[in-house]
Amino acid sequence: MLLPLRPHPSTPAPQSLTIAASATRTRTGLEVFFQLAGPLHALRLPWGTQSERADGLWRTTCFEAFLKDPHAARYLELNLAPTGAWAAYRFDSLRHGMHNAAIDRAQFAFEHAEKQASLKASFTGPDLPSHTAHPLGLTAVIETDAGNLSYWALAHPNEKPDFHDPAGMTAWLALTEHP
Repeated sequence: MLLPLRPHPSTPAPQSLTIAASATRTRTGLEVFFQLAGPLHALRLPWGTQSERADGLWRTTCFEAFLKDPHAARYLELNLAPTGAWAAYRFDSLRHGMHNAAIDRAQFAFEHAEKQASLKASFTGPDLPSHTAHPLGLTAVIETDAGNLSYWALAHPNEKPDFHDPAGMTAWLALTEHP
């Protein structure tokens, strides 16, 4: 099920843009999906096909998933750029103890047209959750052609955008596995 993301009220969002996202546990890992609709011509969406690990993706258009351990402060952050670049980090607690997460593979599929685009990514690796339901945050940083950034999430619990805040992880990655 696609969940709508909302822009943070303190950041300018392109008018008429909508973003929705979902995450699903699969037999081998995790699949995330983001869908954009609206004035895509006004956004910096550098589509690519090269899947490679990279840091600093949040500085421009980037899609993210946060998975919190339901029994501890630790969580996982996945970053996806439309270029195909990706990153995965484990945190021991809120913004502390950051390490590269053990992800074996990231596979991407992009589709884009004049007014609609989607990004689907599949991840495998030992650091992905596999046995319990996890609080989930789905987010996006969107850069316009003018260089403005807007921050989108399921929920914005703070005055400033903060995707790491567990209060913004309002969805659940269910136990159900899909092929």
